[in-house]
Amino acid sequence: MNNENTVSVVVPIFNTHKKFLEELIRSIAQQKVLPDEVLFVNDHSVVNYENEFVLASTIVPNVKWIDNIVNLGMVENWNWAVENAEGQFIIVLGHDDVLERKAIAVFKEHVSKSSLLVADCKYFGENSVKPKFNHKSKIFAEKPVYSLTGSQVLKLLLKYGNAIGELSSIFFEKKTFLEVGGYRKEYKHGADKDFIARMAMKKNKLVIIKKKLIRRRMHENMLTNENFTKGIITLERELFFIEYKDAAMLEPRDISWIKANLFYHYIYDAFKGISKQRYRLVAYALGKALKYSIVPVSIHFSFLKAYLTGRSPDAQ
Repeated sequence: MNNENTVSVVVPIFNTHKKFLEELIRSIAQQKVLPDEVLFVNDHSVVNYENEFVLASTIVPNVKWIDNIVNLGMVENWNWAVENAEGQFIIVLGHDDVLERKAIAVFKEHVSKSSLLVADCKYFGENSVKPKFNHKSKIFAEKPVYSLTGSQVLKLLLKYGNAIGELSSIFFEKKTFLEVGGYRKEYKHGADKDFIARMAMKKNKLVIIKKKLIRRRMHENMLTNENFTKGIITLERELFFIEYKDAAMLEPRDISWIKANLFYHYIYDAFKGISKQRYRLVAYALGKALKYSIVPVSIHFSFLKAYLTGRSPDAQ
């Protein structure tokens, strides 16, 4: 197809709950502006999705389905899926997430501002469409649209984790995706955060749309829960800090804030390790916490205040 101004919704699948996948498919079919392509890529699941493929083909136009003959792994499957998409612009929709009805229409409305867009999410529980919780700091609270430079994006990602967007809430141009090398498997949990960072540095402009265009499902079997238990998330935060701190042009106070953030996350990992009787993790996390404990007392107070109130010092 002629891919100018076209949108592909890409859905990587692996052992996805059938109910979740059906809800996702119906949310695509109900879009005010339909995508030009919907591509499902099944990463060698043990689940048979024949009925779901029939449903998608019946109610959604331009559906394609790829069944991998071997399991590629999560991040590699994301890359494989995007590489096989034909649209100029891409949405990688998490296999248990849902699009709000106006999502694609709003993204296309704002693409003239930047070819790298991130929308807000609504979080909901396993059996409900009502918001369950929103763990992000209220950094972007007033204006409906924000434009950030690459270094501004890095600073926020370093200080607050993935406070800008989730995998499903990123709208990007495939050409730039290929130029930056796609998602990197070195970040098992934070591949989407690292991807946003590299895309923002490449484009030097990211536009945040303060509309909840994605419903992000929170449930017990999420990979996030497993990674918290293993201490992977905090380790990746530290690796991200080491890799991007120079490019972010951080002030000394910002660096102290990030170190305090790492300190409290490693303390949290230690407590999780105790509850799970993973004592090697406890020892490792406490050692890392000690490394990042020496920051001004005022930073500790500022960090704890932001955590308790949900209002960050960088609120705009």
